[in-house]
Amino acid sequence: RLLAVNWRKRDVKLEAIKKDYLAYIDRQITETEKMHSSETPEILLVHANLLNSHAMGDVIDLFQKRGYKFISLDEAIRTQQEIDLKKSIAKKQVLITQH
Repeated sequence: RLLAVNWRKRDVKLEAIKKDYLAYIDRQITETEKMHSSETPEILLVHANLLNSHAMGDVIDLFQKRGYKFISLDEAIRTQQEIDLKKSIAKKQVLITQH
């Protein structure tokens, strides 16, 4: 939507477009939370575009207000491996106690 607005008029339209975009992002976060466990690290893919260049600070604030923290990809992978290991151990313990 932002690119469709003449560059001379973008400042006037930017706040309304950004408000709609942040509401969309908030709905997407809610849907994602319904599908995934809170302990599983998620990867936020951000496309380099004009709207994100104007809204990125607000997007980060939105995530942080919902309790998210930003970590490196390496830390996310390590965390996921630890979760998988704990689940594997828990499954084996269940199997052992069932015999």
